[in-house]
Amino acid sequence: MTKPELTKIIAAVNNKIVLPIAKIRNVEIIAKIRNMEIRRLIKHTFAETGAKLKSIPWRSRKVWGPALILLMAAAGTGYYLNTTVSAAMIYINGQQIGIVNSVEQGKQLVEEVLRKEGQTIGQTARTHDQIDYRSTRLKKGVINSGCLSESDLSNNLTTYVDGVELNIAGENIAILPSQDDVQNTLKAFQDYYNKPSDSNVIDTVNFVEEIATEQIETQPEEIQTADMVLDKLIKGKTASIDYIVKETDTWWQIARNNNMLTKEVLACNPGATENTALRPGQNIKIASSVPYLTVISEGVLTQTQAIPFEVQNITDESLAEGKQVVKQEGSEGLKQITTAYTQKNGTYIEKKVLDEHITKQPVTQIVAKAPSLVIYSIASASSRGSARISGLSWPVKGYVSSPYGYRSRDFHSGIDIAAGTGTPITASASGTVSQACYSGGYGNMILINHGNGVMTRYGHASKLMVSAGQHVNKGQTIGLVGSTGISTGPHLHFEVIINGQTINPITNLP
Repeated sequence: MTKPELTKIIAAVNNKIVLPIAKIRNVEIIAKIRNMEIRRLIKHTFAETGAKLKSIPWRSRKVWGPALILLMAAAGTGYYLNTTVSAAMIYINGQQIGIVNSVEQGKQLVEEVLRKEGQTIGQTARTHDQIDYRSTRLKKGVINSGCLSESDLSNNLTTYVDGVELNIAGENIAILPSQDDVQNTLKAFQDYYNKPSDSNVIDTVNFVEEIATEQIETQPEEIQTADMVLDKLIKGKTASIDYIVKETDTWWQIARNNNMLTKEVLACNPGATENTALRPGQNIKIASSVPYLTVISEGVLTQTQAIPFEVQNITDESLAEGKQVVKQEGSEGLKQITTAYTQKNGTYIEKKVLDEHITKQPVTQIVAKAPSLVIYSIASASSRGSARISGLSWPVKGYVSSPYGYRSRDFHSGIDIAAGTGTPITASASGTVSQACYSGGYGNMILINHGNGVMTRYGHASKLMVSAGQHVNKGQTIGLVGSTGISTGPHLHFEVIINGQTINPITNLP
C-alpha cells in the first residue's frame, strides 16, 4: 500500500470515527458509541478500502501497519470519550472565572444571578460585562470538584439596575425605582400637609424649591422605596441655627422652648454642661429641622364648630341642702365657618372667613338647686374678658406661648400653654364633661361644665381620656397634650367661659 493510500485510510478514520464522536456531548449516546457504533464504523471504513486490502497479502507490512494505526486511533478515541465529560468554560471580560456542565447551564446561572440581584426592587439586574461560553471536555471528576457557584459568579459579575435620582434645589435626595415612584412620593408629601377632603377643597398646590429627576444606572442597595423617601422628606434635615440667650434663660428653658431635650441643646454646644453659666446676649447653637421641600397650598376649609350652651341656675327651696335637679337638659349649638386660607407646609400663613352662620341654636340648661353658698364668684363683666372667678388650677405645666386677646385681626379666645406631646392635661376644676370629641379647629377637645354658668375648654389634645356625661374631679387627668386641629405645634388651648362668654384665663389662675 502506498503512502497516499495510507493517508486516505487515516483520514477516513478521523472523518468517520474520531471527529463525529468528539462532537457528541450526550453521555448516553457516547456510551452506545463506545459499546456498539465504533465497531460498525471501523468495519464500514475497512469495507470501503476492502478491494485494495484483498490484493495485498495479510502478512505484508502494507496490511498490518495501517490496520494497527486504525486500531490505535479507535482505541484512543474510545479511551478519550470514556475518561472525559463535556463541559463549558465561562469567561467575563476575557478572564476565565469557572466551569459549568454546559453552555446552557452557564446562561441559566447568569440569568439567576441577575434576577436575584434586582429582586428586592422588582427588577432584573443587568450587566455591561462581556460574557463568553466555550465548550470543552474535561477529565471525569474535575467538573464535580470545581463547578462554578452562584456566589462566585456574583462576586465576579458587575451588575446594575435602573433608577431615578430625585434632586431638590440642587441636592441629590434619593434614588427611587421609577419615575412613577417619584411622582407618587411627591403627591403623598403634598397630601400629608394638605389633607384634601370634601370639607377641605384644595385650589392650588406648588413647591417652592426646584425639583429635577434623572434616569441613572445604580446598584440595587442604593434604591430606596417610596415610603422611605416620603418619611425622609417629612422629617426634613437637621441644621444648626443661632440662638441669642435671654435674661431669664436656662439650658432647660431653652430646650423646652424649642421642643428639644437639654442634652440635645448641650450637644450643639461642645464643651457645655448643665452647670455652664449663660449670659444674656450670648450666642449659642440649637438644632432645628429644615424641610427639604416647601409646599404652598391655597384652599377653602368648611368647618362645624360647637357653641357651648348656657347654664341657668334657679333656687328651689323644696330641695334638701346640697341637692340639685336638672329641669332642662342643655345642648350645644353648631355653627358652620367657611374660611379661605394659604398654607406653608400645613401651617396657616393667611386666613379669611368667607362665611359664618349658626346651623343649630344652643339650648340653655336649667338647674334647680337648694339654697347654698356660691363656689364661683363673678366680678364685673362689663368688658370682654374682665370677669373673675376663683378656684381654678393650671390644667398643664408649661409657659404661655400665646395670650388671650387680639392677635393681629383675630381674637384669641383663650391662652396657649406650650407643653410636649403626651403631657397630661388635668381638669381645672370639678365638673361634668359636656363634650369630648373632635371639634373643627380645636381638634380633639374637652368641654367641662362646672355649674353656675362656668365652663372650661381644652383643645388640640392628642388623646381624650374622658367621655361626655362623665363627672371629673379637679386635678384629674382628662387627656394628653397634642397638636390636632388647626395647630402649629404641641400645646394646650385653654378657655374659661362664663355664661357663654370667654374671659381671660390668666387672671383667674393661681
